[in-house]
Amino acid sequence: MKKGIMFIFCLILVVSMMFALSACGSKDEAPQPTPSQEMAVTEREIDMEINDRDDSLGENDPDENQAEGEGGLELEKEPIASVVVDRDLTDVRGSTNDGDAEDPVQLGTIYFWNEQRTGDYGFNAEFGLVVHDVRALSRQDLDDMQIAILADDSVGYVMVELTYMVNNLDMKSAEPMFMSMVSPSFWGSRELRNGRYIGSIIGSMDYGFDGSLSRARDDYHNFEKQATGDPISSHQITGSIIVPITADADVNAFVIQNMTNGMDYEPSFMYFLLR
Repeated sequence: MKKGIMFIFCLILVVSMMFALSACGSKDEAPQPTPSQEMAVTEREIDMEINDRDDSLGENDPDENQAEGEGGLELEKEPIASVVVDRDLTDVRGSTNDGDAEDPVQLGTIYFWNEQRTGDYGFNAEFGLVVHDVRALSRQDLDDMQIAILADDSVGYVMVELTYMVNNLDMKSAEPMFMSMVSPSFWGSRELRNGRYIGSIIGSMDYGFDGSLSRARDDYHNFEKQATGDPISSHQITGSIIVPITADADVNAFVIQNMTNGMDYEPSFMYFLLR
C-alpha cells in the first residue's frame, strides 16, 4: 500500500516538473512576427539650408543664373525651376482617390479637404492641391542652387511643382494675421508598399530658389494681413517645393498634414504620388 502511494507521489512530482519546464520555455520564446510585421517602419528628419551667399541678389535676379567656367568664363545656366505665377486649372480633373496610404492621390489630379484650425491664428477653409510635375534633383543641382544637404545616398531629392487653392476662408484669429499663413502643411514624404507606409522622411524646402512656392505666396499676398470678419475671396498659388524622398523606393508619396485641431495623428496625413 505504502509503495503504491509513493509511486503515485513520484509520478505527480515528475509531471509537475515537466509542466514547469514547459512553461518556462514558452515564456522565453517570443511570438514570431508575420511578414508584414517584419517590415521596419523608419522615420527620420532631413534638414536643408541655404549656404552663405550674397543676399543682395534676389531669387529671380538673372545674374544669379550665371556660372563661372574655366578661365573665368561666365556660362549661362538654365534655372532649376522657372517662375510660375499661376496655372490654369480648367482641364485639371478632380481626384477620385481617398488620399490615404492605400489609395493615394494620382499625379495631376486635384484633391480637396477641409481644415478647422483654432488658436490665435485660427481659420476654417477648404484646401485643394494638385501636383503638376516632379523633377529629380542631383546633388550637383542642389550644390548649384547653394542648398546644403546631408551626404546620405539613401536620400534623394525632387522638385515638386504644385498649385494649392483656398476656398470658403473664414478667419477666426484673435488678431489680424498674414494671409501667407493660410497654407497647407507640407510634412515630407513616405515610402509606400502594399497599401501602407514603411518609412518616413520629415521635411521640405519651399524657399531660397527660383520659382519657390514661398516667393510665389509672398508675391501674391504682398505681406497682407486680414482680420476676422474681413471679406476674403478664394485664391490659388503655384510654385515649387524641394522634397526629400527614399532614394531606392518603388513608390514615394508627398505627404500633407491636415492641421485640424483634435484630429488623430495618422488619419491627418494625405498622400500625393510623385510619379
